[in-house]
Amino acid sequence: MRVLFTWAASAGWTTAPGNWLVIEHDWRPGDRVDVSLPMTLALKPTPDDPAVQAATYGPVVLSGGYGALAAMPMPRLSTGSLALTSQQPLTFQARAGEATVALIPLARMHHQHYNVYWRT
Repeated sequence: MRVLFTWAASAGWTTAPGNWLVIEHDWRPGDRVDVSLPMTLALKPTPDDPAVQAATYGPVVLSGGYGALAAMPMPRLSTGSLALTSQQPLTFQARAGEATVALIPLARMHHQHYNVYWRT
């Protein structure tokens, strides 16, 4: 069996970012592959405007929820205020415009207005 991973496995195998790591193994019940991802907070600029950025935590894109209130077209995020508030569930908060906003993984955001890109 051939399994492809885009990240380095914790078994000691590594690969350069953007490359594939191939693990060839005869899998048996109880076999495990643990994957470790670098989980650091970062701001990723858009290709066309470096002043517009998305907040990420490792490979996780964070989104700021505004509930039933319509979000501003593109709020200004105070990047210095961005802080982790909970690991379980993963939650950050920051000042955006005149409000404090909770940022959660985009995959968990639903049924409300939200922003992914921010003026910085």
